[in-house]
Amino acid sequence: MRTPLLLLLAAPCSLALSQPGEQRLYAYASVGDNQWVSDWPPIDSRETVEALFEWLDETYGVSRVYWRGEQDRMWLQHYVFRTESPLYYEFWIDWVKPLTEQVGTDDLAVAAAHRRKMGIYIFDGLFEHGAPGDIGGCAQFPYVSEDRLRVEHPEWCPVDRWDERRCPGPIEFCYPAARRALVERYVDHAVRYGYDGIAFYTYVENMGVRYVDEYGFNEPIVDEFRRRHGVDIRTEPFDREAWYRLRGEYVTQFLRELHGALGRHGKKLSMTLRCDEPNLPQCWYGTGTKIPGAGMVYLDWESWAKEGIVDELFTWTGGDPKPLLARIEEVCRDKPVERVALSSSPFDPAWKPYMDAGVTPCTVAAPGYGIDALSVQPTSADTLRSDDWRLRAQTLVDIAGGKVAVEPAAAAALAGDPHVLVRRETMRTLAALKAADQVGVLEAGLTDRESSVRIAAAKALATVNGPETPRRLLDALLDDSGFQFKQECLEAFVKLGEQAEPVLLEGLASPSRTVREVCVRALGRTHPPAAEAALLAALAGDADARVRFYAATSLGSFRSPAAIEGLLFALDDPSLTVQHGAVKMLGEIATALSAEQAAQTLDALAGLFRQHRTGCRRADAAWGWRSVGNALLGFGEAGKQRLASMREQASDGWLVWYAYEVVHVPQHAGAVATCTEDEAIATHNRYAPPFPGRRRG
Repeated sequence: MRTPLLLLLAAPCSLALSQPGEQRLYAYASVGDNQWVSDWPPIDSRETVEALFEWLDETYGVSRVYWRGEQDRMWLQHYVFRTESPLYYEFWIDWVKPLTEQVGTDDLAVAAAHRRKMGIYIFDGLFEHGAPGDIGGCAQFPYVSEDRLRVEHPEWCPVDRWDERRCPGPIEFCYPAARRALVERYVDHAVRYGYDGIAFYTYVENMGVRYVDEYGFNEPIVDEFRRRHGVDIRTEPFDREAWYRLRGEYVTQFLRELHGALGRHGKKLSMTLRCDEPNLPQCWYGTGTKIPGAGMVYLDWESWAKEGIVDELFTWTGGDPKPLLARIEEVCRDKPVERVALSSSPFDPAWKPYMDAGVTPCTVAAPGYGIDALSVQPTSADTLRSDDWRLRAQTLVDIAGGKVAVEPAAAAALAGDPHVLVRRETMRTLAALKAADQVGVLEAGLTDRESSVRIAAAKALATVNGPETPRRLLDALLDDSGFQFKQECLEAFVKLGEQAEPVLLEGLASPSRTVREVCVRALGRTHPPAAEAALLAALAGDADARVRFYAATSLGSFRSPAAIEGLLFALDDPSLTVQHGAVKMLGEIATALSAEQAAQTLDALAGLFRQHRTGCRRADAAWGWRSVGNALLGFGEAGKQRLASMREQASDGWLVWYAYEVVHVPQHAGAVATCTEDEAIATHNRYAPPFPGRRRG
């Protein structure tokens, strides 16, 4: 879950575990975050999905789950993915896609929920439809994914006042055809896959919006505002609140249409609200700003409730929910609108008056959110032998936390337990105990039949290891190329340091791309004496573009003349992925280059930038200029001079425009480049060249 962590109602979770199962409780499963963060409950097999729902049902009495996993399936079916963002692309295509389409994690979740008489809702982003490639949010350019509706209908995206830039994330609901397409999608997924409803959050996860009122000037909105108020919002002063409300009217119309379509199939519609500003979209914590990524859209939840457009209102993030809950109760009196509130301490007595008034708390099915325990029964050394897997697993958790004392061998005995989560907790517990005499058990865990156990074993071996551990890790990678497993093996190799060096160097010759990739990445972080030459050889000769990419990004940390020569060589690699890896590193190490190498690098980068001119046939034509342009900026005034020369030439409008954007409309891969509206308008008036149009990609 990449949402803001919760600022919620009540007191510490230590109060929470006295009454589980005795009250109404819902749970939110972020799913994609479970598949990214190895410490979260695993959702990567039939057994782990079944275990999740058994735990939520039998330990805590959860009666509904908000399941973000269906969002992943929607993205995989309806979005384009850009290979040139390798870490995120691999996560989606090599990890999430097989889990979704082959393991069937979402279908398993629906079946498990309904078998236990639990409701299950799709949890998706109302405005979350990906972003153009030149937008930050994925550690490097390009942004990894974008809804095909946005790509094929750029006019459906919110635009700035000059109709030049598209807002990353939303689709503007003022277009009836856009509303129809999304209604059809959501109803199809809810009905075809058997969900009971759909709930929407309203933040977006990207780094693209620079100021509050940057987007929302689409022609239907401009025309309707002019008809109502006689003002052109693109060029004249206007009533901002009236503009926000107009944009919100189209959101309300979309929800009205969606609710009607869902209702015909007996499906429910829920909307989450931010507690501090319930009439505005939520902010994403990743930006570090208070700017809603969806823009300033008035979310008229009061009308939704009064008109019966939604079946549920759900207080989500943004501080103390109590005032908003009181307001919702007032508005929804005598209305059939369910009320739900996110909480990290759902069993605290402070919730009782709200529950008595009809509010149902919802917590997150992840560590730190109030339902951490697999079992709430007392544990002891004897409960390691319980017939209940939840109690056995919880005993291991308590051993790891120092609450129960046993010899490591007693914990290690559960490495062969029939239940996946017990075996997983065994690996984690042996690491917490620093059980050096149980290294063999951890190494054996690398070949467990369940992915989550293998992942936990690899993570544990970063802490507890022996002389054969590097070899065991390398051998295990031959059979498991899963995203989380690779990440944990990488971290283990880094922790092993010099001990792993011979195996890592040997692994560069492996027939397995997975092995070579992990070895390249580890060598780039550990810097053994032979690493630079090995990485240069991989960059020049490995058959796989992803391995060459990681060789390039690893070489950037060496900053030697030979490494820089290798990166310059990589600018001509046939793979755009490798090219942009080298571009990124050259921009980051610009200040470490000698004068001669700096001049050579500037020439090479400027040449690469010019390839994005009119008639460009590169697959990155729509965004690659941003990556290269930012690298040029890494060279300070010398880089700006190269970009100025692009702007000053008159023969190619695309180069002029891209150079202008790099310097005057900045975007960064990992941070928001904020400005004020006045600054943006003044900059545009002074520097903007004629807009050449939009490229698709």
